[in-house]
Amino acid sequence: RFYGGFWQQISEDLRRKIYINDEPTIEVDYKGLHAAMLSSLAGVKVSGDIYDLKSQLLPKLPKTSQRKVVKALVLAAINAKTSKSAYAAFRDSRDKGTIEKRLTNQELEILLNGFVERNPHLEQSLCSDQGIRLMYLDSQITSYIINHFTIRGKAILTVHDSYIIVSDDVDLLRDT
Repeated sequence: RFYGGFWQQISEDLRRKIYINDEPTIEVDYKGLHAAMLSSLAGVKVSGDIYDLKSQLLPKLPKTSQRKVVKALVLAAINAKTSKSAYAAFRDSRDKGTIEKRLTNQELEILLNGFVERNPHLEQSLCSDQGIRLMYLDSQITSYIINHFTIRGKAILTVHDSYIIVSDDVDLLRDT
């Protein structure tokens, strides 16, 4: 991953105000990048939001919060060696006093099983300690994109799995 740019340290609202060469920019975010990469490596094309389970699985967790929880849980599971360590890492990342912080291993397992039910091709990728490998792969993708834009004399700013570009360059980014 590429770190150090001031734009990576500011809020999304402030990033919306960035201009490049007096032109407005847009931040194109590739949501669910690691899950999408693993899906692609498994030969599965994903459409829609991979973290949306379509139904509320835990009565005490509002459906509006569930997607965010599932995403954080899946990312923790991709980075972990065991489900127990994934659940602990998930809880460690949650704010004190939140519902998410108090979710039990059994409740987190229900969510993770719900994710696997909708995405069975990713079951082997969970609790597989692949986070570093995926970050390396997404850094290779970002390096390729930066080089592609630089060769064409186009400016691009990176923020992990999103890119800030002049609005006219959205198609170039998608094609790249």
